[in-house]
Amino acid sequence: MIMGTGGPAVWMVITSLQNPRVKQVVKLRDRRERERERCLLVEGEAELALALESGVQPQTVFLCPELSAPDLNLLARLQKAG
Repeated sequence: MIMGTGGPAVWMVITSLQNPRVKQVVKLRDRRERERERCLLVEGEAELALALESGVQPQTVFLCPELSAPDLNLLARLQKAG
C-alpha cells in the first residue's frame, strides 16, 4: 500500500512489481538517481520516525501490512507532516 503525503491521505493497493511507483523507488537505490531526483529513500519505521523528527516531509510512503502491523502513532505523525 502507498500513502501520498502533502495533502489528504490517499491509499492505493499495489499488486504488481511492474507498477511505475515501485520501479521509481527501486531506482532510488542508485546514488546517481537519488541525486538526479533530489530525493532519498528511507526504509523502516524507526528510520521514518527519525526523518519526521528532523523535519523531513515524505512524498510517498509504502506500507506492507502483511509484513508488520503499521504503527498508528507513526501514521498519525505522517498525516500531520503532510
